[in-house]
Amino acid sequence: MSGHKIVQTKEALRTILDDLNEIDQFNIITFSSTTNVWHPNEMVDVNPTNIRNAKKHVRSMYARGGTNFNAAALDGIQLLETISSNRTNTLEEASMMILLTDGQPTVGVTGNEAIRRNIRERVNGRYSIFCLGFGQHLDHEFLDQIASENKGLSRKIYNDADAALQLKDFYDEVASPLLAHVIMRYTGPDLDGLTKTTFDNFFDGSE
Repeated sequence: MSGHKIVQTKEALRTILDDLNEIDQFNIITFSSTTNVWHPNEMVDVNPTNIRNAKKHVRSMYARGGTNFNAAALDGIQLLETISSNRTNTLEEASMMILLTDGQPTVGVTGNEAIRRNIRERVNGRYSIFCLGFGQHLDHEFLDQIASENKGLSRKIYNDADAALQLKDFYDEVASPLLAHVIMRYTGPDLDGLTKTTFDNFFDGSE
């Protein structure tokens, strides 16, 4: 992720950091051929010191080779497990991971089906995963599949657009869980061809 795309990524991360609430916890994982966790082994609280240090970390990011998508996703899930083991999402707590990438997996596990299976089995319905794809040199359908299989959404971030503005709209949506554990029941005459009737979360702006 080099050139304009890493500039967009840094803008996106700063936007997300600015939009975090005091009740939130967060962490940042960068990945190329390997992964690097900014604050190892735990999520950190949102406070002025942590946000300032996180922005400093974002400024220091630079492009490196390779895309170990599978390892980055599993490391992110492991971080979520440190705060939500054996707990379920509520309106006060909706655990999520936002994956940002500009390329297809090239290191480690590279098969799309295997990566989807690894993430799906590890998440096991506990978290929402949102995917942001930068540029045209990646498989957007793959990102859509990961997000839809794990109660999330995927979005394209276009090269010629304001990444910060796109991210602000996206984060305003996913940062606002409105309903949890929704079950739709229909009464009256028998109906054919029902769509999905159970939803773990509804976010502001979702269907």
